Amino acid sequence: MRTGSLGQDFASSIRVVGGAIATLFQHINYGGRSEIFTHDDPDLTNNIIGNDTVSSLKLTAGEQLTVKPGDLIKNSEDTVYYYGIDGKRHAFPARNIYDSWYQDFGLVKFVTDQQLSQISLGKNVTSKPGVRLIKLLTDPKVYAVDLHGTLRWITNEDVAKTLYGDNWQSLIDDLSDAFFVDYTIGDSINNASDFNPILVTASATSIDVDLNLTAVANASIVLITNSQNTVLVSNSLAVAQQAETTTKSCQKNLPFVSFLKIGQTSLEVKDLQELLQCLNYLPADVVVNGHFVTATETAVKKFQLANNLDPKGYVGPGTRAVLNTY
Repeated sequence: MRTGSLGQDFASSIRVVGGAIATLFQHINYGGRSEIFTHDDPDLTNNIIGNDTVSSLKLTAGEQLTVKPGDLIKNSEDTVYYYGIDGKRHAFPARNIYDSWYQDFGLVKFVTDQQLSQISLGKNVTSKPGVRLIKLLTDPKVYAVDLHGTLRWITNEDVAKTLYGDNWQSLIDDLSDAFFVDYTIGDSINNASDFNPILVTASATSIDVDLNLTAVANASIVLITNSQNTVLVSNSLAVAQQAETTTKSCQKNLPFVSFLKIGQTSLEVKDLQELLQCLNYLPADVVVNGHFVTATETAVKKFQLANNLDPKGYVGPGTRAVLNTY
């Protein structure tokens, strides 16, 4: 707000019109303390932000907000949440954990406290595998982060230097003992060949995958803000009933367990084709024969797009998790 007519740190009251949601921030670039307003407030002195401390402002429409898996959401508090395929919000318990997954806060959707309260709280997000190093405040050991929140002790500095470079110490994040329960301890890393940071980072294709979240049908929600309250609305009843009917009629007998891609031939590929055909992603005139060809790849991409996944065309851990909900 430095270039605005008011200038930085001069706001003392706020007027909210047209059903909008105004989010005031203590610092520029949407940093520091924040508070969400859906109504006028003639005096900011006793608020979270306080009088004459506003440095940035974000406005959003207040009538309706759609939250879908993969979205980042935040209310008036400092915590940012990841909305998962399980229909729950997952907190980033520390800024360094958020920074391991995202470069900035540009993708964050701002919701009211009432809206946030409508979404169930899930487990915390853990540091992105292979990106940062972890050290407990009460333990001198330095850990690498493996998949699914697994901490692996790097037993000597030479290994740390080989894996993360000469400046490996700059990558160490202190982890509060309170959040140690979010992690598990894995095998120690005694040699550089025991761990590949680049590979594990590439394998953590999403927070859904890294947290082993189980997908639920109709995970996307619509938050509607009225003048006095907030209502959470899932997809319409007709859509929900249709999805439930489709899910029941397309149920399979065995779970998918393998990495599937174009060029493969197997019974599991055949099961995949049958399911995608039942869900109307694979055309009915395509022969189901267990051969992963271009038509199957295209169907997988359609399925991934419909479920907010990267349309890679192969079945990896994230896609497999959604497929296994049928």
